[in-house]
Amino acid sequence: MDRVKFLVFGYNLPAEPTRVRVSIWRRLKKLGAVNVKQSLWFLPYSEENLSHLKEGSQYIKENGGVCLLLESVAVDRQEQDMIVSLFNMTRQAEYAELTVECGKFLQEIERQIANNEFIYAELEEDEAELDKLMSWYEAISARDIFSSSAKGDAGAMMDKARQAYDRYTELVFANETKYRGE
Repeated sequence: MDRVKFLVFGYNLPAEPTRVRVSIWRRLKKLGAVNVKQSLWFLPYSEENLSHLKEGSQYIKENGGVCLLLESVAVDRQEQDMIVSLFNMTRQAEYAELTVECGKFLQEIERQIANNEFIYAELEEDEAELDKLMSWYEAISARDIFSSSAKGDAGAMMDKARQAYDRYTELVFANETKYRGE
C-alpha cells in the first residue's frame, strides 16, 4: 500500500472573539483541509501545507488558543481510503457548486443572445464573471490532490462557459461593427 502522509491539525480557541475562529476556518477551507471532528483537520503533507499550518498555529497561539500539529499516516488501507474519500467528497461538493454557477452563467449568456443584448457593458460583466468562475475552478483544482471524479464534469462546464462567452463576444463585436457602418 502506498501510504499517504497527512498533516493533522487540531486546535482550541476561546469563544470570543469569533473572528479568530472564522479566520482559521477560512484558512483551512482555502487550503483544502477536511474537518474530521469539530476542530480536527487533515491535509495531505507538503512543505507548503506545513508552512501554512505553522502560520495558523502561531495565529491561534497569539489569540489565546492552543493547537497541535502532527505528521501522520493511516494504520491501514481502509483508514487511508476513508480519509481520501473525505477529501474527494469535499471536492465533489465544491465542483458541484461551481457547476451550478456555470449553468447560471450559460443561461445568462443565452438570455442575452435571445434578447439581442449585444452591449459592450454586458460583455465586460460577463468577462468578469467568467474570470471569477475560472479562478474558482483553478482554486478547487489546486486543492484536488486525490483527483475527484467530479473534476471532469466541472472542467466540461468551464469549457462550455468559455465557448459561450467567446460566441457572445463575436456577436457583440459584430453588432458594434454593424452599428458603426464598417
